[in-house]
Amino acid sequence: MKTVIGIDPDVTKSGCAIVIDGKVQGICTKDAAVLLEDLKEEIVNVHPNDTLVIVIEAGWKNASNWHLGTFCSARRAAKLGEDVGRCHEVGRILAKWCEFHSAGMDHVKVLTPKPLRKMWRGKDGKITADELERVTGFSGRSNQEGRDACLLAWTYR
Repeated sequence: MKTVIGIDPDVTKSGCAIVIDGKVQGICTKDAAVLLEDLKEEIVNVHPNDTLVIVIEAGWKNASNWHLGTFCSARRAAKLGEDVGRCHEVGRILAKWCEFHSAGMDHVKVLTPKPLRKMWRGKDGKITADELERVTGFSGRSNQEGRDACLLAWTYR
């Protein structure tokens, strides 16, 4: 059995999705502390004959993330930079934590790829619920963070 957990890190609630043997099992958002507890259980309980892949979107690997408009004040620019940095730090902590807890377990992989291309019909090129259903077959409720996490898990299924 192959389980892939996709995570889109965020300061308040990170997107999380789980794909088991190529089928989306669920999409949700979780506080980082709750997410770490759930990941610990997944890592500890994975059977040595199975594979667990944890995919954490690594926005910090982008060369730049410049979203300032013409009328952006210095204060607004500083706030945007702070928010982006906080999200990146959550992702780094999640990745380090997963690597630490899976050390010596060859059947557990922690991947930190760059964010996927924004090529969908939604705002800012993000995937819509309809597009996600068409691609993965998942028709449950989801928000943007959860859909992004699902795309990561789906890509590495």
